[in-house]
Amino acid sequence: IRGPGSVQYGSDAIGGVINVLSKKAVLAEKDDFEYSGQTGGWYGTVDGTSVETFDLNLAGKRAAFAGGVTNQNTGDYRGPGEGILSPSGFEALGGYADLLVKPADGHFLRASWLQNRRDDVDSYVQSKLNAGGVPRIFKDTERRGIAKLEYTAKEQSFLSEELRAYGYAHYYDEISERRVETAAAFTNTIRNTHQDVWGAGLQNTTAVGPHRVTYGLD
Repeated sequence: IRGPGSVQYGSDAIGGVINVLSKKAVLAEKDDFEYSGQTGGWYGTVDGTSVETFDLNLAGKRAAFAGGVTNQNTGDYRGPGEGILSPSGFEALGGYADLLVKPADGHFLRASWLQNRRDDVDSYVQSKLNAGGVPRIFKDTERRGIAKLEYTAKEQSFLSEELRAYGYAHYYDEISERRVETAAAFTNTIRNTHQDVWGAGLQNTTAVGPHRVTYGLD
């Protein structure tokens, strides 16, 4: 990412960024109560990956819920002519939840949460031995997630077609070891990382003729 986008996403986002959009709860439109669910899974032979998913949706006229969980177990990668490339596997467990409440007409309160946790993530930084050794990274735990609370008011005055106020908390935890072995020495560095990012914002949309003007502060 070059230019002003690097301020938001960081200078290390060389290949771009991924915007993850979890499923949102939607109020029932036809019936007083609606529900649905789905489950699935797949298996990959290249690295022995198995994935299982489950999603649940509940909807009423005044409240709705959407949630799901995904479990992934990835083994070591198998390369053509190389056999098993160990270590390159990991285990992951992720989930999301979204709750929408309509306390009054034109007013909406939404609480959402998204998290992914990976365990036993280990890999080599380089594939060939050199004088500085081959660093091996072993991550016992890697957890990241975000929780958000949002209030929306629609068509409350001629100056506000939609008013949104929100707050969020983003967290990241990691316990990792970096092991470097050479012919003369062996070093092991243990790192325990915890990061928190808190934020809040206010956004308003005003109709100006056929146009919409949105402005706010974060």
